[in-house]
Amino acid sequence: MTNQTETAPRAVAQERATKTHAPSADDALHGEAGLDSVRRALQLLKALQDGESLAVKQASELLGVAPASAHRLLTTLKLEGFATQTGDRRYRAGTQLSPLKPRPMTRADFKATVWPVISELRERTGETIHVWTRRGSLLYLLHSVPGSAGGSVPHDALSRIPAYTTASGRALLAELPNEQVQSIHKQGFIPWRDAKITSISALKRRLSSIRRDGYEVTVEEAIQGTSGLGICIHDPWHRPMLGLGLAVPNRRFERSNVARLSEALEDSRVQAEKELTRFHVEQQFFGED
Repeated sequence: MTNQTETAPRAVAQERATKTHAPSADDALHGEAGLDSVRRALQLLKALQDGESLAVKQASELLGVAPASAHRLLTTLKLEGFATQTGDRRYRAGTQLSPLKPRPMTRADFKATVWPVISELRERTGETIHVWTRRGSLLYLLHSVPGSAGGSVPHDALSRIPAYTTASGRALLAELPNEQVQSIHKQGFIPWRDAKITSISALKRRLSSIRRDGYEVTVEEAIQGTSGLGICIHDPWHRPMLGLGLAVPNRRFERSNVARLSEALEDSRVQAEKELTRFHVEQQFFGED
C-alpha cells in the first residue's frame, strides 16, 4: 500500500513538470508575434533591396502596422547596417544589402573619380571650387581649385571652418537627421565673425530648405566679400561623403545666376556619384586593391 505522505510530493512534482513543459496559450501567441516581426522585417528588407526609399508612414502602410512599430523595425535595420537614413528622414538600403563593401577613399580614388568632375566644373563656371569633408561640426578642406575668371576667390584661404557657416557645410549637415545635427552642436556653435545663423532652431529651418532645394546658397558668411553655393556628394550607399562648393566674388554674384550655377553643381554631383559607383564596381569586379 502506497504511503500518502509519498504520494503527495510525487503529485506536486508531476504538476510542476506539466506546468514547466506544456506550452501555454501565451507562449503560442508570443511565438506567432515573433514570426510576424520577422516577416515584417523581411518585407522591409525586400523593399529596401529593390531600391525603395521609405518614410516611416510608407513603411507602416506597407506592413499594415502602426507607425511606431514600423519605426522600431526600421531603427533596428539601421543599427544593423541593413538600412541608412539621411536628412529627409527616409530609409534606404544600407551597406549590408550591397555586394560592395565600403572602404576609406584614397587619393588615387579621388583622382580617378572626383578630380575630373571638378576640373570640368571649373571650366564651366570659371569660379573657385572647394571640396570639403565633415568631421563633427567642422569642415576640413580636402581639395581646392582656383577659378579661371579674373578676380576669383582665393582657393586656399581656409583649411578648416565651422560647417554651419558655409554652403557646403550646411549641405552636408542637411543629410543628417535633426536629432544628430543638434547632438553635434550640443556645446553650441563655434563662434564665427560673419555667421548669420545664431541658433539651432534657425539652422534646422535652413536645413529643411536645403533638403527641399537640394543645394545651399550663402552670401558673405564664411569669407567677407564672397558668396557661395554648395551641394552634397554621396557615396555608393547614399551616405553623405563630400561637400562640393563654388566660391563667387560678391561683385559678380547675382541671384539671377543662382539657377545656372546650381544646375552646374547638380550635374557635377550626378557625374561624381556615377563615377564613384562605377569605380567601386570595377574595383571589386577586377579584384584590384
